[in-house]
Amino acid sequence: MSVIEHQATVTAVSGKTVTVEITSRRACEACHLKDGCNLSESKNKTLQIYAPSSGRCRPGQKVTVYIEERSGWLAVFFAYILPLLLVLTALTAVWIFTGSETAAAVCGLAILVPYYLVLILFRKNFDRRFSFKIRE
Repeated sequence: MSVIEHQATVTAVSGKTVTVEITSRRACEACHLKDGCNLSESKNKTLQIYAPSSGRCRPGQKVTVYIEERSGWLAVFFAYILPLLLVLTALTAVWIFTGSETAAAVCGLAILVPYYLVLILFRKNFDRRFSFKIRE
């Protein structure tokens, strides 16, 4: 199991949530997931991480945050690939059955509304699955 790691500094601890700041470094350039990762876009990123053992973290402490590479690819699938496939499928199906390009375009865009509503409904599940973890 490969992981994507970043060095971070704890900025705040609140209950079971730890807020860390990640300073992007040149190692991001070598990562093959850099195009889909928001961490490579700017110098500093702030993350809130659910950490049941947050009592051991103190502001100013240096920690390593990580996420499984598999989770990163799965997030890219749900954010980009699946919506594209849904739009293309709806466009093609409606255009074949109706012959109307306008109806196909409207349905292709309309299919995204229930998709994103389902994502919103299952947001907590996605937050748990696609979250960084702390390695002290």
